[in-house]
Amino acid sequence: MKKHITPLALAIALISSGAIADNSIATADQIGDNNTATIDQTAVNDGIATVFQDGSGNGAAIVQGDSLAPMTATIDTVGIDNRAAITQNDSWYAEGAIVQDGEGNNAQITQTMVSDVATATISQVYAWDNMASIDQTDSALSTATIDQTIAEGNNAEIQQQSAFNSNATISQYYTLGDQAFIYQTGDYHEANISQDDSWYAEANISQEGMMHTANISQTAISDSSLADITQVGFGNNANINQDQSMESEAIVDQNGDMLQADIAQGAGDQNLALIVQTGAFNTAAIDQPGAQNMADIDQSGEMNMADVQQMGTGNMASVLQTGYGMADNPNIATVQQGGMNDMAIITQSSGAGNHAIITQN
Repeated sequence: MKKHITPLALAIALISSGAIADNSIATADQIGDNNTATIDQTAVNDGIATVFQDGSGNGAAIVQGDSLAPMTATIDTVGIDNRAAITQNDSWYAEGAIVQDGEGNNAQITQTMVSDVATATISQVYAWDNMASIDQTDSALSTATIDQTIAEGNNAEIQQQSAFNSNATISQYYTLGDQAFIYQTGDYHEANISQDDSWYAEANISQEGMMHTANISQTAISDSSLADITQVGFGNNANINQDQSMESEAIVDQNGDMLQADIAQGAGDQNLALIVQTGAFNTAAIDQPGAQNMADIDQSGEMNMADVQQMGTGNMASVLQTGYGMADNPNIATVQQGGMNDMAIITQSSGAGNHAIITQN
C-alpha cells in the first residue's frame, strides 16, 4: 500500500520482528495532521497489522506479541481527535478490528494472557465524543462486539475476564448519551445490549458462573430508561425489553441455578420493575404496558412461578415466594391490574402446589 505522510503529520511506523517471526506484514498509511501510528510485532507467526488514519490529532497503536499462530489487527480512523489501540499478547488466532469515523472517538481492544481464538470488533461511525473498550483476558474462543453508529456522547464497554467461549455484543444506533456495559467472568455466557433511537438510556449486564444468557433492548424512543441484569450461578436466563418506554427502570438480580426472569415495559412510561431470584428453577415475569406502575417479585426456594401484568396506571404489585414446589406441582402467583392506583400483595411460603390469583380492573 502506498504511504502518504504530509509535512504536518508526525508519522511513526515501528515494525519489529522477533526470532521466530515469519511472514509478518505491517502497513501504515496516514493522511492528516499530528497523526502517530505505532506497529510492534514481536515473536509472531503470520501476524498482519494495518493502520490507516485520515484527519487531525489521530493516534493508533498495534502491539502483537508471543503467538505461535496467525493474528490480525486492523485500525481505520477517519475524523478528528480519534484514538485507537489494539494489544494482543500471547493471543492465538486473535483478531481485532477498530473502525472510527467521527469526532473525539476513543476505542481500545485488549486481548492478553492466553485469550485463544478471541475476536473483538469496535465500529464507530458518524459518532461524537464516543468511547468503546473491549477487554478479553484469558478468554478462549470468546467474541466481543461494540457498534456505535450516528451516535453522540455514548459510552460502551465490554470486559471478559477468565471467560471461556463467552459472547458479548453492544449495538448503539441513532442514540445520544447512552451507556452500555457488559462484564463476563466464567464460561459459556451470552450477553446482548441493543440501544436504538434512545437518548440517555443505560444498560448493564454482569455475569458470573456458567452458561448465563442476558438480553436488553432499549429502542424506539426509550429515553432515560435504565436496565440492569446481574447473574450469578449456573444456567440463568434474563430478558429486559424497554422498547418505546421512557423513564422506566427494570432490574433483574439472579443468584442461583436455572432461573428465568422476563421484564417487558414496551409502550409504557415511568414504570418500575424489580425481580430478585435465588434458589433454583424459579420463573418470574413482569409486563408493564401501562404507566407509572411498580412491580416487584422476590423468589427463593425452588419451582416457584410468578407473573405480574399491569395494563393500567399507578398500580403497585408485590409477590414473595419462598416455598419449594415440584415439577408437577409448582407454586403459582398471578397478578393482573388493569385499573388505576390499585395495590396487590401475594405471599407464598413453604409447601408446594399453592395457587394465588389477584385481578384488579
